[in-house]
Amino acid sequence: MPNAYSLCHHVRNHGHCPRGSSCWHAHSVEELFLPDDISTSTFEGLGHGSIESRYLLSTEAEREAYFYLTGRKIGIYNIDMLKTPNAFEVSFPPSLSYEECEAVTARMFDLFDKYSFTTIGLVLGMKLAQRLIHILLDAADQKLNTMLMKESWNFQPIPSSGQNIDQVGPLTDLVISRQATINIGTIGHVAHGKSTLVKAISGVDTAKFKNELERNITIKLGYANAKIYRCDNEECPRPGCYRSAGSNSPDRLPCTREGCGGQFVCVRHVSFVDCPGHDILMATMLNGAAVMDAAMLLVAGNEPCPQPQTSEHLAAVEIMQLKHLLILQNKIDLIKEAQATEQYEQIKGFVQGTVADSAPIVPISAQLKYNVDVVCEYLCKKVPVPPRDFTSPARLIVIRSFDVNKPGSEVDQLKGGVAGGSIVKGILKVGQEIEVRPGIVSKTADGKVQCRPIFSTVVSLFAEQNQLQYAVPGGLIGVGTNIDPTLCRGDRLVGHILGAVGTLPDIFMEVEIAYFLLRRLLGVRTEGGKRAARVQKLSKGEVLMVNIGSLSTGGRVIAVKGDAVKIALTDPICTEVNEKIALSRRIEKHWRLIGWGTIRRGVTIAPTLPAGSK
Repeated sequence: MPNAYSLCHHVRNHGHCPRGSSCWHAHSVEELFLPDDISTSTFEGLGHGSIESRYLLSTEAEREAYFYLTGRKIGIYNIDMLKTPNAFEVSFPPSLSYEECEAVTARMFDLFDKYSFTTIGLVLGMKLAQRLIHILLDAADQKLNTMLMKESWNFQPIPSSGQNIDQVGPLTDLVISRQATINIGTIGHVAHGKSTLVKAISGVDTAKFKNELERNITIKLGYANAKIYRCDNEECPRPGCYRSAGSNSPDRLPCTREGCGGQFVCVRHVSFVDCPGHDILMATMLNGAAVMDAAMLLVAGNEPCPQPQTSEHLAAVEIMQLKHLLILQNKIDLIKEAQATEQYEQIKGFVQGTVADSAPIVPISAQLKYNVDVVCEYLCKKVPVPPRDFTSPARLIVIRSFDVNKPGSEVDQLKGGVAGGSIVKGILKVGQEIEVRPGIVSKTADGKVQCRPIFSTVVSLFAEQNQLQYAVPGGLIGVGTNIDPTLCRGDRLVGHILGAVGTLPDIFMEVEIAYFLLRRLLGVRTEGGKRAARVQKLSKGEVLMVNIGSLSTGGRVIAVKGDAVKIALTDPICTEVNEKIALSRRIEKHWRLIGWGTIRRGVTIAPTLPAGSK
């Protein structure tokens, strides 16, 4: 078989390639991505004036991306992927003979061997018109090589794993260039526009699953990242001086206001936790609340306020002690001004005396993107990034987990499971040894529960399509591991804690909590202005749903005394004393939030460790 560099010679000379129609042409080798220490003169022996080149794309995201080299468009023609990963291919004009093509190919291989060029299966591309610079890692020693392109964007490179990360912070340019550092929840009643707002800000549709798309509701926790920009021209009027774009966008964009001349500079990188609003999915919403730093409460302008889950979600974030809330009066385009004013007063009365009492109320239309720039301004000015602990051992709350292997994959191509979540403290690095607790739960012959923690290595870190060498607290990230993918399939690791080996908290089977009950039920529709039923006291033997961190599990009340209750958990949980807990009771076939508490103490079980472990 002819080598990779000469195959496209057939395309140029004969109009087809023996391997199919996978042809993707760039221009001008002298303008191609080169490491800092190589000048373009290195390629003078290649006849670069007449050579065209291309990269093979290895992921779906890459296939959808568009590159620009020297301002000229690269065409993409029905990319039928080849089986050669990390290949660099060139196509030659008809003026070169086959022997000349072979000679150039050999010279290219020599250069590649000398400088250890490689691609890493990563595209940080925006689409056609945005000319995003692509960067590659030198895989030989993981040393950073910024690739040269004559572009105006001030793009931040991937930080090397050897970089001194003691000096990074949640607002360090190098960090927010590639990773979100704050989690914003979207909460509210079903069909009030939570997912639409996230899409308006980030460009990401959080509905990923077939049943979500069919029913047009959020069922699993949605997630999306976005960069928020502010124009560096002080005379650029607000709120138009703020805008948002996708997570893989450049750090600088030209201001779109006519005559401004400034540049939009990235000032925040946020993750959105899109919670379901349906009443039967309250447990999922509570799991998402575990990683929120702030929340946006959406209220549909064409419905009376409050709706059942509007009040239930507000109570949930109050339990989690979220201090920063923004109330968004959505669908403002569907109502008249008088109706909007009337509902504004309803909202003010509803939140009076709650954590949202002083929260601003912003009229928006997520569908039309009206006032989305005001939302961006609020997130920058009024929602501070919480203090982060960068020095403690890494710990991540898992809120999603996946098996990324497609059916029918070859055994040698299988990848380990992926855990998605938010780091609560410490810094997670590629290559780091990690532990997942509780891990694999089973029962002994005599019925006792035992837990075997899962040990693995961090293979990769991603914030959406941005590949990381390390990840800091805040924001949602995906952690690629060597864990058996069947253990991660279908969110099986949700509720687990991932972190540095030997540093994770104890595993509890019983907890004693100091609890508080709500006065009245939330999330239940009442007729004729009747007040909701009062919340009954806890009783011994009743079954509750307990939310601890991102875990939802059953719990049986085994003792009640004063403001303390002892609960036997259905599933073991890795947690700590003083952790917040949400309590729900089954009422009319639905779990309803009835109270909250904090862990005082509990009964722990010792994990079963592999032989030779400490």
